[in-house]
Amino acid sequence: MEKLAYFAEKWQQEGRFSLLDFGCGDGEDTVAFVEKGFWVTAADEKEEYVTWLRQWEKQSGKILRSKCCKLEQLPFAENAFDCVWAYHRRKRVHLELLQKRIGQICRVLRPQGKFCLGGRAEMWEELSTFLREQGFVLCEKLETEEEGELSFCAEWQLNKKAEALDYSPILGRQVSGRIDRPLGTRHSVYKNLCYPLNYGYVEGVFGGDGEEQDIYLLGEDKPVESFCGTVVAVVHRFNDVEDKWVVDASKRRYSKEEIQKALDFQEKYFYSEIYVL
Repeated sequence: MEKLAYFAEKWQQEGRFSLLDFGCGDGEDTVAFVEKGFWVTAADEKEEYVTWLRQWEKQSGKILRSKCCKLEQLPFAENAFDCVWAYHRRKRVHLELLQKRIGQICRVLRPQGKFCLGGRAEMWEELSTFLREQGFVLCEKLETEEEGELSFCAEWQLNKKAEALDYSPILGRQVSGRIDRPLGTRHSVYKNLCYPLNYGYVEGVFGGDGEEQDIYLLGEDKPVESFCGTVVAVVHRFNDVEDKWVVDASKRRYSKEEIQKALDFQEKYFYSEIYVL
């Protein structure tokens, strides 16, 4: 936990706040990062760990994103996180599998993002060579001994080219579809979440989750079953696999602040950026 506190303070001083706890395990580190003010997404392959974190989130009132998934197939957008924490105490992971997982970390970590990896000392030489080949630069390495076994905790920075997102083919597009969560509907899982606007999908257009593209509908003050309108904004979720489109039925334009206020009831649980027409 001392290492976590050290890097948490360092990263906050550098202006980093979105963090992926990669292989979160029992959630001890996840909770610590949330308590320190990070916008945390936790990922693990065991459902019981993710379930416990979701229960903790509900009881604590904190905002936390947790996902059960294969660590070599992360369901998050590219360039999603400022930093990734992967300090697995004494956990033995096959090097080839770890390399596949690092490939996913390269994808979801932002350019110049920080990656903290812990492991057994005997893996250091081969693992550090691989990280350098992927574009990582070593910033700092801490060496420790736990239960008689030498280990390391190393901070790396990823050097990769930043590519701007282009939503010009989507913004201003005329779309139509169905509303499956009308205004006033309660979320099927989170019963305390009530939709203050209509929420649905564009027919025939598929999003990053493999299902039809989700939309928020503005310009309607009553529940509706279908819609036809203009895409006035795109919500790019970093810690999720899909974007959300914002459609308006009245041909009105909105500022980022207006969109953010309208969608805050749900988007406050995600780390995202809004692109407007």
